[in-house]
Amino acid sequence: GSPGETVETMNKSIKFAKEINPDYASFNITTPYPGTVLFDTYIGKVDDWDSWSLKRSLESGYFNEKFSKASKKEIEEAFDRAYREFYYRPSYIFKRIVKSNPSELMRIGKASLSLFKFMMSKDRHDKNSSDNTSA
Repeated sequence: GSPGETVETMNKSIKFAKEINPDYASFNITTPYPGTVLFDTYIGKVDDWDSWSLKRSLESGYFNEKFSKASKKEIEEAFDRAYREFYYRPSYIFKRIVKSNPSELMRIGKASLSLFKFMMSKDRHDKNSSDNTSA
């Protein structure tokens, strides 16, 4: 959901991350923080900055559709898909098991469970949407 980003460019980013196969990857929704150039550039295009919150901005493409070429739904779907496709690949899981010692496996297991719970919380995008419309 960066300025000018499309569904195609988001898909290319996901594909690239899988091709270079790093040990870890982080995927985020571009967030226009107050005081940044991005915020200052797009504040005139957003009519409800009062509903801005860090948590909502990090998990939702609510503001991004104001400066991206993708819809809120497409941005959120790409965000979810990026984590699923990267971390739930059999080759990635096997690589992490082989490279890890027992304590690291425990840490990875806990992190995986947290990621799974986060990804399965069906209402997180819906809740963010309803929060935004009620402001």
